[in-house]
Amino acid sequence: LFDGAPMSFGIQFAPAFLARWFAAFAVTLGYGSILCVLVLAMRRSAAVVVASFVMLLGVVEQALFGLGPSASSAGIGGALGKLSLRGQVNTLCTGDVPTAAATFFAFAVAVACAVLAVAVLKRRRM
Repeated sequence: LFDGAPMSFGIQFAPAFLARWFAAFAVTLGYGSILCVLVLAMRRSAAVVVASFVMLLGVVEQALFGLGPSASSAGIGGALGKLSLRGQVNTLCTGDVPTAAATFFAFAVAVACAVLAVAVLKRRRM
């Protein structure tokens, strides 16, 4: 198995590694910004904890995209399932790289939630 030679990843390893890292960063940023909005929008800490778990477990995305047991089927449900943040996490966990459109969607969610968080903070200051 290991013959004592140093492990070499080679040039062909770099694009796949960077694509996975970039996608994981986008998904993390998306979930983080959603959780930030939840914390800012809700005043009660118990409600924030419950809402955070509901969001992180993918309950909201399942309701929005109509995901269920047939999510792996080829169709609109399967396509939206892979586009969602939860679908991207599942894709990353299987060792694949999410599509560029899915990564762009994760960044779009992050930007939208950051704008919403700023709006909530501005409204509270008034």
